[in-house]
Amino acid sequence: MIAQTFLDLYRELRLRHYKKQDLELIFRAHELATRIFSGSYRPTYKPFICHLVGTASLLGKCGERCELIAAAILHSAYPLGAFGDRTRDLTKQKRRVVSQWVGAEAEALVYQYCIADWSSFDRLDGEVGSPQGVERDLLALKLADLFDDISDNTMKIVPKKGMVMDPSHSALFRAKVVACVSHTLGPPIAEEFESLFDQIEREDIDDFLINQRTSSFFEQRKPLTFFSRLSPTS
Repeated sequence: MIAQTFLDLYRELRLRHYKKQDLELIFRAHELATRIFSGSYRPTYKPFICHLVGTASLLGKCGERCELIAAAILHSAYPLGAFGDRTRDLTKQKRRVVSQWVGAEAEALVYQYCIADWSSFDRLDGEVGSPQGVERDLLALKLADLFDDISDNTMKIVPKKGMVMDPSHSALFRAKVVACVSHTLGPPIAEEFESLFDQIEREDIDDFLINQRTSSFFEQRKPLTFFSRLSPTS
């Protein structure tokens, strides 16, 4: 299991002996995320912030450094976060804001993750040599993001949603992911991916949960007003 709330993440990291200053950095990342993702949901109906915490949680389980865990909590900040300027553009001003909250190293990881091309199978090809440095960190972050996504059985709940790799080639998808996880995050985490794939394949989803409304990774929910006439199916 991976954490879905900050307190659960905090407790996990303390048990793994992360230092107080590391926890403070990760807390600041979460505080910023709660502001820029207020009212935001995954198309699987869970608050977006829970997905961000889940991504960070897997990296904490692997003992990754605090800057990468903080970046995990903010990995969708630039394309999806609401910074008050009513745009989804990647701007210098947004980068300054993130840097002020979490420092230059964590912000650089968020930026590099944002501009990376995640559309290709080759990016997660388990047969390539083990990446190093920033490339390895970004790959670890993407795999953690994918773990939380698969945990929600996103492919069944949101059939229109595009994944990192084409889920219609499920056997190849699974094999490549597991091989990549093994050499990036280690064999024990690869085994967790294997178990997770088995679990979601067995799970049946009721029709009312199938989200046909969106193919997006992200939904912004508007609060009801006193005179709102929204129906339960709106």
